[in-house]
Amino acid sequence: MDSDTAGWLDPETLLRTHPSLGYLPPELFSAPNVAGLKALSDSSVTGAAVVRLRLKDPPLEEGELDWSKMAGENVISDGAFWRKLAKSNLYPTLVGDLLSRGENVRISLLAPPVPALHEELGKSADLQFELNAAASALMKPPAGSSPAIRPLYSLHVHPSALGRPELLQRSLDRLRLAMAGSEYGYIGVHLAFIDIGAIAVEGAPAIRTAKDFSARVIGIASSLGRFAIVSDTGPVGPTFLDLGAAFSTYGMGMTMHRTYPIMRSPKKKTRTTKKRVREAKYGKVLGGPWNYVLLRYRNVRDQNWTLEDPAGKFPKEVPPSLRGGPYDRYRIDFSKPYNTAVQEVLNDLRERELNNQTNTRPGKALLGKSDDSTIGSWA
Repeated sequence: MDSDTAGWLDPETLLRTHPSLGYLPPELFSAPNVAGLKALSDSSVTGAAVVRLRLKDPPLEEGELDWSKMAGENVISDGAFWRKLAKSNLYPTLVGDLLSRGENVRISLLAPPVPALHEELGKSADLQFELNAAASALMKPPAGSSPAIRPLYSLHVHPSALGRPELLQRSLDRLRLAMAGSEYGYIGVHLAFIDIGAIAVEGAPAIRTAKDFSARVIGIASSLGRFAIVSDTGPVGPTFLDLGAAFSTYGMGMTMHRTYPIMRSPKKKTRTTKKRVREAKYGKVLGGPWNYVLLRYRNVRDQNWTLEDPAGKFPKEVPPSLRGGPYDRYRIDFSKPYNTAVQEVLNDLRERELNNQTNTRPGKALLGKSDDSTIGSWA
């Protein structure tokens, strides 16, 4: 979307009519990989300094980090990293950097970076609470001033934590304390599951635990007059709206995996491997409001380049110029805006059902119709 985009997709219109949220992908600081760390390092001077804390004996080329030779043994553990960051003076600098960048793009809310709940980091709930508190203190405006950006309490969860009920309970206790404390100034909760697609792979018990935990988080926020945002949910976002979340965000590519997937180059690039890599570059399209299935590029081709009509909000047919063309143009000019249009249709339908009180859980009904196992299992 550029500045010439008209109608409901116009960026200026979106900024005026929707609250905007700023945060760093939680996975940048959990089980990191070269792609994520490099992106953070390239983002700013502060980002580069934070990445340096994460590395040990990194490969150098003429004094600069050599990302082509970076490996897992060059990265310290999650716990060691967060302890170093908490003790350094970099955390306030990082939050300040995010606030200054946020003001430039007019964000309304900031969810600060915190450690994710992780089975291998027993004190992650406590450290999460402490850094949230530190960030909220940094965001307090001078006396008599109105805050430009308001803080959210970041509650980030690694899939491994779903098997640790005592850790989940500890985080809920800390959340309740934070929400009740007027000195912190939180106006809501930012709940994010790292690699939500991995939860479905674990099976029904993991999904039930994730949904139950989310419901309890949302319940705590609601009971204290706050709201909850669940981010990066992909097409299963309606599940969290049914649970009471005020907002659910999704990537326009509708992916249900890490933003920075851990990918290793195979020693031998077979024809099958090359085809799989090519397909991944094209991403997926959510097959219309009534066909709630994630379709790969080849699936769209097999449907003669035509999908379901998203109520006229975007063309349903792939333009001839994008068929077989560069993958980036296909994603930018067709699949991402089409996915956004489909979600807008579903948002309209959801609001209508809730207003008419015909269905209190329209998300469950929607997901239950999908024969896509990664989606239907969240119904």
